[in-house]
Amino acid sequence: TRSVQTVTSVVMGPLGGRPSSGISNPWHGLRVRIGVHFGLGDIRKDPVTLGFDYYGTVVNTAARVEGVGHGGQTLVTEAAFNALPSEFARKCKATFTSLGPQPLRGLDAPIRLYQ
Repeated sequence: TRSVQTVTSVVMGPLGGRPSSGISNPWHGLRVRIGVHFGLGDIRKDPVTLGFDYYGTVVNTAARVEGVGHGGQTLVTEAAFNALPSEFARKCKATFTSLGPQPLRGLDAPIRLYQ
């Protein structure tokens, strides 16, 4: 229980990520960025670790999407956005904002991103 509380306080910040009166910026914790892409990747078994490694354009696109994000931001490609069930945003109380087509290193054409 103690380790869960410690991890929660590190991830959520000292005030649990919620604003508090008298403090202008309560967030002093870890800010992660997430890039999500959808498609079929190449999977190969690693003979040394006996685990699986993922390769290909799908994996590289997800990494490039994550790379253009900022701390605390989740970016989703149009392919991933279109793969979501229609009721996802309503059930999860999520809103998506289109950022338009964005050029990503290593890709021939810009990819439409949502945050």
